[in-house]
Amino acid sequence: PPHKKAILGPVFFHPSSRCEWKSSALVRNNLSGVEWVSLRGSGGSPGLVLLNGSDPDPVPVHTVKLEHRGFGQRSVKILFAKNTGDLPVEVEKVSVSGTKCELDGFFVRDCNGFGLLPGESRNVMVSFRADFCAGIVRRELEFVMSGGILVVPVEVGISSPMLTICKRSHVLMKLKKFVLA
Repeated sequence: PPHKKAILGPVFFHPSSRCEWKSSALVRNNLSGVEWVSLRGSGGSPGLVLLNGSDPDPVPVHTVKLEHRGFGQRSVKILFAKNTGDLPVEVEKVSVSGTKCELDGFFVRDCNGFGLLPGESRNVMVSFRADFCAGIVRRELEFVMSGGILVVPVEVGISSPMLTICKRSHVLMKLKKFVLA
């Protein structure tokens, strides 16, 4: 009908590199003939990287390694998530091996997600508190975005003396349960 609005599209634009694009489309209707419609697009790439927060000159982190400090004590690592691309990055959530904020002693503070403009960064705190006995514990830190998932391995090693203490206390707890039962 005359003087009404209509939706045209979607018009897909998939550039492979940073660019600006302008063009026109001709729309034909049976009342007024042909109408020109301006089209504009800009392309770029988002780029999320994790940087080591403790280095004076930050380098990309491919595996997050935590140092075990002892049972009952929390080991903490501060990382920086940085957008190195041309477009904003929207992280929907941060999880440990596909679960929510914590799993098997690993914990991510503020795992609800965040947005980063190009060049912007923010800190991400990952911590570990042993709640079982194992020599090495490995999980994955997952940054879920609309365009995919950035997966970074996380591991913590427990020293042999600490592992021995852990196993002894575990045996003593079983023995107490058996005696008291």
